[in-house]
Amino acid sequence: MDAQVDALYFQARENGVSYGIIEERALDPSFDSRFGARVRLSAPTSHDCWEVSAQFLHYHARIKSRQRGSGFPNWSHLTRFDEVFNLWRLHLGMGDLFLSHSWEVSRCFSLTPFWGLTYAMIRHKLFVDYQTVELSMKDKFWGVGPLFGFLGRWDFGWNVSLFSWWAYRLLYGEVYLHQDEAKIIKLFDKYPKIQQIIEARIGLQWCYKWFYARIGFEVVLFPSINQLLRCADLSMVGKVYGNQGDLSLHGLSLGLGIKF
Repeated sequence: MDAQVDALYFQARENGVSYGIIEERALDPSFDSRFGARVRLSAPTSHDCWEVSAQFLHYHARIKSRQRGSGFPNWSHLTRFDEVFNLWRLHLGMGDLFLSHSWEVSRCFSLTPFWGLTYAMIRHKLFVDYQTVELSMKDKFWGVGPLFGFLGRWDFGWNVSLFSWWAYRLLYGEVYLHQDEAKIIKLFDKYPKIQQIIEARIGLQWCYKWFYARIGFEVVLFPSINQLLRCADLSMVGKVYGNQGDLSLHGLSLGLGIKF
């Protein structure tokens, strides 16, 4: 058996959520780093040294920003504003169940391919207050699908090794949209979507008997996850276009594990 807990310090960034323009500068949420967590349990099977693993990642971000100055709104159908408040939130949960098998390619290098199933629930919300008009927007996706990738490890000696993890997920699920502009325009939509998730990690691991510790840098990319819609003009209700903006997480991870 193998149990591991990771503390994550990630910065989330999303395209297509700018909410205004002041002095020819686009206003985006003030993205900063927040803590998340990941847990993993692994157990050997009774056949040919295969291992079954389950892991779950949770991450939440809440970003507030306020800007003063004469500007132009990106979302509302106002012509100008003097002050704007923005709240951007992200709720992310992702679970994996997979099989893996390790091969000793050489005395100091091992390769562990894995494949299985994954599930993800991703909710991002955007609230914008232009003082005279408020907008509330929600973009939610859930899906299930296959997962595959590999883990490589290079042993340096003295119980220290370099590891690299790569994973690709392809989920089939559903998008739910809810957008409300001061009760002037309301939008509800729901439709199926195929979503990719690409993940990469690299770092160092130190082992001592049944205990090990890891530190690494990670990147998780959700291409075209932002499905929020913008209306082209209030006089042309129904003429909208989608963002197709990407969401990314990147930052440090610190993991502690035990084998028993």
